Amino acid sequence: MLATCQGQLDPSSNASGSLVLYRASRGSDGALLEGRLVADGECIYIENQAGSRFLAAWPLPGTAWNPDPLVVSVSGVRLRPGSVAFFAGGEVPLKGSRIDWVQPPRAGCVTEKAWLVHTVYDSARST
Repeated sequence: MLATCQGQLDPSSNASGSLVLYRASRGSDGALLEGRLVADGECIYIENQAGSRFLAAWPLPGTAWNPDPLVVSVSGVRLRPGSVAFFAGGEVPLKGSRIDWVQPPRAGCVTEKAWLVHTVYDSARST
């Protein structure tokens, strides 16, 4: 069963597990990142074919998930660690960005950049 969160989420609760969440807006960056979802401790990354990792930031509303076992659903595409997909959105630096975080990145997530996911496309259907 996937949990869908709408409206306010209490960041002190564990309802979202390790997801980094941002308040979705109508606009979105037009970039497309093909990558594999990687769970590393409390952090979830998108890793591209070159091995570069972007901290995955998910839109709220618009994201549903189950923390155990981890399943994230955006745009009707269900992802698990190891899933490969196309992530529409854009790269942002974690320091100095003015993102409206609902649940900010955890201090232990080692990266300087995040990918603000707007839409997900299943790579199997996109080829």
